[in-house]
Amino acid sequence: MKVAFLGVGHMGEPMARNLLRAGFEVTVWNRTPAKCAPLVAAGARQADGVDDALAGCDVAMLMLLDQAAVDATLGRHGEAFAARVRGRTLVHLGTTSPAYSQALEHDVRVAGGTYVEAPVSGSRGPAIEGRLVGMVAGDDVAVARVRPLLDALCARVLACGAVPGALRMKLAANHVLIGLVAVLAEATDAARAVGLDLRLLQDVIAAGPMDSAVSRDKLAMLVAGLFPAHAAIRDVSTIATLVVEHCIEAGRDAPLIRETASRYRTALAAGFGDADMAAVVHAFAAGTDATVDATEGAFPVACVAAGIPSRARRSLYPPPFDARVAGRDKKALGDVFGLRRFGVNLTRLAPGAQSALRHAHARQDEFVFVLEGTPVLRTDAGETALAPGMCAGFRAGSGDAHHLVNRGDVDAVYLEIGDRTPGDRVQYPDDDLVAHADGNGWRFHHKDGRPYPTTPAPAAGLTPSTQGHRT
Repeated sequence: MKVAFLGVGHMGEPMARNLLRAGFEVTVWNRTPAKCAPLVAAGARQADGVDDALAGCDVAMLMLLDQAAVDATLGRHGEAFAARVRGRTLVHLGTTSPAYSQALEHDVRVAGGTYVEAPVSGSRGPAIEGRLVGMVAGDDVAVARVRPLLDALCARVLACGAVPGALRMKLAANHVLIGLVAVLAEATDAARAVGLDLRLLQDVIAAGPMDSAVSRDKLAMLVAGLFPAHAAIRDVSTIATLVVEHCIEAGRDAPLIRETASRYRTALAAGFGDADMAAVVHAFAAGTDATVDATEGAFPVACVAAGIPSRARRSLYPPPFDARVAGRDKKALGDVFGLRRFGVNLTRLAPGAQSALRHAHARQDEFVFVLEGTPVLRTDAGETALAPGMCAGFRAGSGDAHHLVNRGDVDAVYLEIGDRTPGDRVQYPDDDLVAHADGNGWRFHHKDGRPYPTTPAPAAGLTPSTQGHRT
């Protein structure tokens, strides 16, 4: 079986190495080509590009940073996508939102390929040793085809039914793990503050029913104050956001994981993104550059915008409208600081992507400021070419439907700012869609009043058009 392995970073490199050890013929590709060198020395072929990696392969395994990286690598919204997936099995190993994976499966099938969802649980250590826990979902025939590959990576592989069952299971497991490590960090910080012997605390936990591989590993880091990355804060912060959004979609409040996610964001913003997840202790320790809100958790004084994780849920639109904004990536700048009355997004549009369906808000103002690229603003009056340094504003209730389209060859980047006035209603003149916010969240209807079958999201959390007046 010929395998293309795309993404050989912190986790992907040892996973690809284990495929080589198991005797598979592996071609590797990475956005940073130098990271392929150790695998080439171990017998892999390094591809010149994505198309070269996929040429002739039976299975393409993806271990990429996030949803935007998957879309960009596959050229999902361009002409290259069908050729890249047709006739081969795509194995999605990373952690993304379940809704994203389900939509990707649909697109792969339409293009003539097959799709398997196979997120893994475990950090770099288990990845090196081939002791990951795999969760797999998809068509039975496709799963059986790739099972020997997964067995080379994992100590156990557990079947989770149809897509997106595996990612739902992965997020449930991460819910436990992320909370556990945060509690260990908080307890260690409190124990240090009252003068306890931390090594004795370590022994007490190891001697009782709370002992586990996770507690031993993370407590050793917390006691020593050294945090070599097994699972980096940067990645865990993104996954924590996915877990929170997964709970919201299920209609669950989940206050503990919301608070925990805010602590990981604080640690990330404070500069600990490349440290192990146990470094979340810095979000509890006295003297960190954060303020604490009694209801929202810890927030930084300042942070680097580029280091903030992208929003995991790409769109609130119901199918098929959600696919039309798939090339849009948003960083939740406002939420990092606990902003309540208005939100700020740092938004990136890939070439060919659009910011939203063309829309008009009844009660919420909007403002955009272009940082990079040349997006085109489409309004009822026509089209206006924008450039870096230009801005545009849209008054609530004006009825002027608008959106941005990137027709350039490079990404367009802009800030978008909007208020959070409750009771908003959004009109989409070009589409059979109306959105309104009630006490239970945003709801979508046909123009004749029939509801779309979608789970509402909290109105205070996201807006349907920008997904970020609260960002």
